[in-house]
Amino acid sequence: MTKPLTMPAAANTDDYQPSVRIRAAIATRDRHVCQYCRRAGIDPVIDHVTPASWFAPGTASAVVNATTNLVTACWGCNSLKGGLDLAAFAAKLSNLGLPKRTVDAMVKRVQKATHRPLR
Repeated sequence: MTKPLTMPAAANTDDYQPSVRIRAAIATRDRHVCQYCRRAGIDPVIDHVTPASWFAPGTASAVVNATTNLVTACWGCNSLKGGLDLAAFAAKLSNLGLPKRTVDAMVKRVQKATHRPLR
């Protein structure tokens, strides 16, 4: 008899909501612009570039909510990205017909944003 395959538990994403202070700092760092589509003047959602659900349960909040893992996003991009990481989201956008140049620019923009210091 074969044992059933069990998947490792994922982190409870409710445990990894960034603090109000971090959310404000990320929005300021990113100038309230969606780092995925560049929509400006948004009421930003703070998105985990690597989704919180990808981390093992018990991972320190400081790791999941590191400023190098958070960007501002508009509601549309955040919804479209869902639980994907940056590479999978880029692939999804390519499969939806966005030009490679546009997708590559988005990836570079997100990578650059996550390495800008907070003020």
